[in-house]
Amino acid sequence: MKVSVNTKTGQRTVLTSWKSPNDPSAGKYSLGLDPNGSGQFFIWDEGRPRWRSGKFDGTKFIGATMRAMYLYGFKSVVDPARGSLYFTYTQYNSSLLRFVMQWDGVENTTMYDEEHGAWEQVWMQPVTACQAYGTCGDYGMCSDGGTPICSCLEGFEPRSSGEWGEGNWSGGALGELRWHVVSEIVLTVVEGMDSFDCKR
Repeated sequence: MKVSVNTKTGQRTVLTSWKSPNDPSAGKYSLGLDPNGSGQFFIWDEGRPRWRSGKFDGTKFIGATMRAMYLYGFKSVVDPARGSLYFTYTQYNSSLLRFVMQWDGVENTTMYDEEHGAWEQVWMQPVTACQAYGTCGDYGMCSDGGTPICSCLEGFEPRSSGEWGEGNWSGGALGELRWHVVSEIVLTVVEGMDSFDCKR
């Protein structure tokens, strides 16, 4: 198995989901490497980022909840001269590993347990609602431990209070724009973000 991207030609290999559990035609989700060459895996929802893995540190992806990948025969190969980056997987024992980009936008990896004759969960991404991009929409903050999980940034309110009340936060929040001379600037720290998350 090889998932690849070429930053010079734009050519890439991705896993694509089924349309539904019973319809094997191409669905709206795909998994592949960042075409900008960051070395991160992305899940896209019709081309829009849904989830990203974080960078590969040689053993695992730093933004994903998973076991050390080298234990399963994964290897990162980079060729800057050709603009190519890819990951390979080589079976390191008799256990089979299965990668599935599910119809619901979740990447599910399982390993076959020969002793019990069943597929065992290795990892799946995203695991929680807050690991998926855009759960709370523009100017919304997501907290898996919160009730509800979404809240507005300071100075903002739900775009649609009706939708937020029904648990649909994807419309995000709105802030009131005030045009005046600012004599004092107040900054709010939002934790759990990095500069990559701010790119559009």
